[in-house]
Amino acid sequence: MDWFDRRANDVMVWISYRRKQKMARAEEKNNRPQLPKPPRGWKPGNPFVSEQELEAARAIRAAVDAQSADSKADSGAPGSSRREVKESAPQAPLTLAERVTGIFQFKKKDPQAPPPMPRRLPAMVREPRHFTSRELLTRNVLIAVTVIIFGFFGNLFFLSHLQHEVSQQQLSNQFRQELALATAPVSEGDKDLILLPNGAPVAVLTIPDLGVNEVVVEGTDSASLKKGPGHRRDTVLPGQAGVSVIMARAAAYGGPFGNIQSLQPGTRISLITGQGYHVYSVIGVRYAGDPGPAEPAEGVGRLILETARGGPYTPDGVLRVDAQLVSTSKTAPGQAETILAQVTTAKSSSTPAVSGTATSMPNSTSAALPTAGPTAAPTPTTIASAQPTTSATPSPTGAPATDTRNPAIALASVKALDPGPRYTGTNTLALNERELATDTTMLWALIFALQLLIVVEIAAIWAYRRVGLEKTWIVFIPIFLLTGLLVSDQLVRLLPNLL
Repeated sequence: MDWFDRRANDVMVWISYRRKQKMARAEEKNNRPQLPKPPRGWKPGNPFVSEQELEAARAIRAAVDAQSADSKADSGAPGSSRREVKESAPQAPLTLAERVTGIFQFKKKDPQAPPPMPRRLPAMVREPRHFTSRELLTRNVLIAVTVIIFGFFGNLFFLSHLQHEVSQQQLSNQFRQELALATAPVSEGDKDLILLPNGAPVAVLTIPDLGVNEVVVEGTDSASLKKGPGHRRDTVLPGQAGVSVIMARAAAYGGPFGNIQSLQPGTRISLITGQGYHVYSVIGVRYAGDPGPAEPAEGVGRLILETARGGPYTPDGVLRVDAQLVSTSKTAPGQAETILAQVTTAKSSSTPAVSGTATSMPNSTSAALPTAGPTAAPTPTTIASAQPTTSATPSPTGAPATDTRNPAIALASVKALDPGPRYTGTNTLALNERELATDTTMLWALIFALQLLIVVEIAAIWAYRRVGLEKTWIVFIPIFLLTGLLVSDQLVRLLPNLL
């Protein structure tokens, strides 16, 4: 209990001490002299006179005036009175308050003086100008041309790279899904042997030395190369035996092949297709007129990367990079039909052997279709003497052995390895898919886009006359931009596809 009383006493002493300190600070604050407050309109750096100083100056001035009036009444000589006053009561020098008061407080304004000039001249109010029909038409035509020009260069220099990134992301998602479902194309046709449309993903190209990781699409026209590198239709897919050509832009739309001229011999280039992973080794760089490498041997793959040479956005030729396939080449297109023809020929020329004894031959199914894991020994099959004795016909390199008894089974056995025939040849390749070609197949879309721009112009003129300039521009600026980008996107098709 004593401990509790001592603690309570300490707390009360501390509270009393703090209360005394607070009262002392309040008393000190009340006794502190108040600083004069500046008058209204005062700015920092300018002198000011407080009310107390002003009252003191007025009292001093009143005393001086009263003393001078008394001296004038006592003596008629104004000069002697002044001297006497000065000798009897010398005047103290004026303080700052007196000088400021004498300058500003007692100065009277001349009613006939002109008003002071304003610091800033008022804004001139212009009368609204009314345009004639010809002037209004000319102005709107110039606005439309300006929108098209700015939209064209803005789309080509800036927005094209953003469109390229978005397209690559979408193509990457689509191709990954096709690889997961084993439906990725391995030829010019899809899994149902339907011709692939332009812009369909067919491979993934990686050049580690240049930091290039692009999804390759089918087709090399201007619209396809906006999305990324394009595979030329009249060549085999990368990784297959033969020559494969991939074209891409040098500057616009991401410029995937903008630096391929710096590739050194021996640089590795990898591609992923529906048939697996393939690696190429760079042979060299060549320009127009340079001798090319020798034709690849049978069963050897070759890759050619093509783009525009010259300054950015000013192509003046074609640049090519040759690369040799160093991984295992895959089956070339059309092998199934070749095997079927060989099987049919062998079947027609075979001589049936009729005897009374049974003939033992391998199982056609196990010989035709490859199986995973260790291969089991073929099971002997007893065939009646009436059946002709045939043997398995060896197929070309890269294809499994086939049974000549059943051409349908032979054809089905190689379908898994055969990517299918090519539908486009060098002579049938479209002109807009060749190097530095322009695309005029979508001129109708450009005409419709220009018509849409004219309709927007007419609507803007109508709104300008009805609701005014401010509201019209607020509404029509986004529409003008979108329409200009649409027109410029169609104009880009008329430029070289390797730009």
